[in-house]
Amino acid sequence: MQAVVGNVRGEKAFSSQRPVRYPVRLATNLLAGDAFMLVLSTFIAALILVRFGHRTIEPLAAITSTVASGSLWIAVFAYAGFYRRSFAASWHDEYYWVAAVSALAIAPQLILYTLLPQISTSRLLLLVTIPINVVVIGTFRAGLRRWCDRKGRLRPRIAFLGGPRDVQAAENRFGFAQGVDTFLIPVPGWPDDAGLDQTTKERFEGWFWSARQWGADRLVVTRVPSRKVLKTMIAAAARQRLQIAFASREILSGSGEFEIEHLGGEPVLVPVLPSGCHPSADVSKSIIDLTFAIVGLAIFWPVMLAAAIAIYLESGGPILFRQERIGQDGSVFHILKFRSMRKDAERATGAVWAKSNDARVTKVGKFLRRTSLDELPQIFNVLRGQMSIVGPRPERPFFVEHFRTAIDRYDERHLVRPGITGLSHVHMNRDVDQSAIGQRLEYDLFYIEHWSPMMDLSIVFKTGCEFLLHRIAA
Repeated sequence: MQAVVGNVRGEKAFSSQRPVRYPVRLATNLLAGDAFMLVLSTFIAALILVRFGHRTIEPLAAITSTVASGSLWIAVFAYAGFYRRSFAASWHDEYYWVAAVSALAIAPQLILYTLLPQISTSRLLLLVTIPINVVVIGTFRAGLRRWCDRKGRLRPRIAFLGGPRDVQAAENRFGFAQGVDTFLIPVPGWPDDAGLDQTTKERFEGWFWSARQWGADRLVVTRVPSRKVLKTMIAAAARQRLQIAFASREILSGSGEFEIEHLGGEPVLVPVLPSGCHPSADVSKSIIDLTFAIVGLAIFWPVMLAAAIAIYLESGGPILFRQERIGQDGSVFHILKFRSMRKDAERATGAVWAKSNDARVTKVGKFLRRTSLDELPQIFNVLRGQMSIVGPRPERPFFVEHFRTAIDRYDERHLVRPGITGLSHVHMNRDVDQSAIGQRLEYDLFYIEHWSPMMDLSIVFKTGCEFLLHRIAA
């Protein structure tokens, strides 16, 4: 990796009287703080009702209601963009925005309590909690805003990537005001299509990683890349969850979707990152994953216990099958399944592509695979943060190495966490031939580029229907 030279300037932090974009590094703190404040608000509201309303609230019912309504509340906050930016021009405006977004959360929560009355302690508790939420969450966010302003944590941080002369010229041309930190990443020998090999891709990863470690809110590229290099850069930026822009007035036609923004008074071209790679998507998917994993474990634990007993009675242990798979950003993890094949299935042959009517499958395993019940232990992979409920199905390292050299853009399916089910999983057979991997990739890339919470919910719903009809593993 090339040497990276930092250049930080600006001695005075921006005034707090402005809307700010929250750095990605603060998203987790905001989410954790909001969740804690929601619990605190519900506890305070319950004390008020017990003390002055002469009501008795069951602790277990209150906990269930808090978890359900809190998850919905966080989802509404994430949808409104509360973990991407602050819309308030000053710290005291945070109260107004929390009140406005909280009003949006009332209707879905009332609908939730109407559809599932068993998880509701009372609608009165919800109504009392709302104004307390505004005060408590508003105070938390206002306090965090003031603290970040004093510490300079919300100071914009812009990194420049390009040739040694280009980055210095671009920094001077943008003419940022005081309070903007800049970081220069000089790159001698800009790569072109002819030199776009694995080593070059790793160099991009290293440069983008350096910008992310420094805490860059945006990486400005000073040179116009070729189409192939552009795709590599966008994929690398998505993996690092880093916003990039191009300091160029040239139109990159045929290279994807772009928006024109202004940075320091200069126009920049900003590529539209895949929907599934935005920080808000991470928050929403985490809520969906945790909710469905807990509910799935509560519903299917008797089925999982019965499957474990059946496997042991037929062929002894081990009951679970662990196998290396490639996860998000190319990380390796061990996927969990109920063992559906003989113990020595790959002892002599090594890694073999699974196929329908595989002779290595046991009698119990054949039933488990036909009903997809062998996938249930992956709920624990979801709880450990290695997988999602919905996403591209993970492949083994041996096959990933083969596909990434044979199929263009194959690595982009690793931009998100792999899933127990996915768009390709509900539209194609479970055991597809290797010749159909290109089609599976098309489904996976479409999912990443057009992701939305509703898409996840629709895939989960269709998976459940296909499971009941025994068609998903056909």
